[in-house]
Order: sequence, then C-alpha cells, then structure tokens
Amino acid sequence: MVSKQVDKHYMPGNRVVRVKTKFLNRQEFVIVGWTDPEGSRSSLGSLLLGYYPDDGKLIYAGRTGTGMTESELTGLLKKLRPLASDK
Repeated sequence: MVSKQVDKHYMPGNRVVRVKTKFLNRQEFVIVGWTDPEGSRSSLGSLLLGYYPDDGKLIYAGRTGTGMTESELTGLLKKLRPLASDK
C-alpha cells in the first residue's frame, strides 16, 4: 500500500511524501452488499464487506470500491444482483 503523511499535501512525483507499507497479516472478506453509484460511476458504488471470526458471527468490516475499472464494476454488479437477498 502506498500512503502519505496526514499533515503533508499530495504532490505528484514527490516520493519523499509517500510511504510504502507491506502488509504481513491477511484477512478474507465476504461481500455482504453494495452501495449505489455516486459521482462519475454508473453501475456500482462500494462493496460492503464482512468477515467471520472464530465464533462464526458475521461482522461488518467496512466498504471498498477502488482499483476496479468501470467495466469490472458493471460485470461484478451483473453477478451480484441475482444473489441479492433481503435477509
């Protein structure tokens, strides 16, 4: 992951401000829902994620929506819609 210090302004090409972080721990998540698109997106907003700890109770983990092209989002939404449930 690449991030920047919170008190620094983003400056393209300025590698001094950016920090690379390697993740050693990993977690598997399940898609528990999605949000409607906002802004320039036309198909899918964010994916809502959850995980199962050792006790087996589903816990909401947050949302994600970056790193996918519009065509990937459209394809993913086509796969998700038939799986949707109210419970």
